[in-house]
Amino acid sequence: MSNRPADLLLDDIRESIAKIERYTAGLDRTGFEADEKGVDAVVRNLEIIGEAPSGSEGAAEKGRGFFESHAVIHSPSAATVASGRAGRSG
Repeated sequence: MSNRPADLLLDDIRESIAKIERYTAGLDRTGFEADEKGVDAVVRNLEIIGEAPSGSEGAAEKGRGFFESHAVIHSPSAATVASGRAGRSG
C-alpha cells in the first residue's frame, strides 16, 4: 500500500476524471465500444479512481466531500463504461 498524502491521491483522481471526460467526449455507446484503446484507457482510469483511496488513510475521508460535491462520473459515456464494461470479458 502506498503512503502518499491524501491531497496527491485526490489529484490523481481528478486527473483520471479529466482523462475519462476527454476520452469519452462526443461519443455514444456504440462509438465508444468501437474504440478498443479508448475503452482500455477509460477502464484503467476507473481503476486508478477506485484504488486511490486505499493509498492513504486520509484519502477516503478527504475524498468523500469531493465526490459528494462533484458528480464525479457524470458523463453518459463514462457511466456507460462503468456499467457496461463490468460484464465483458476479453
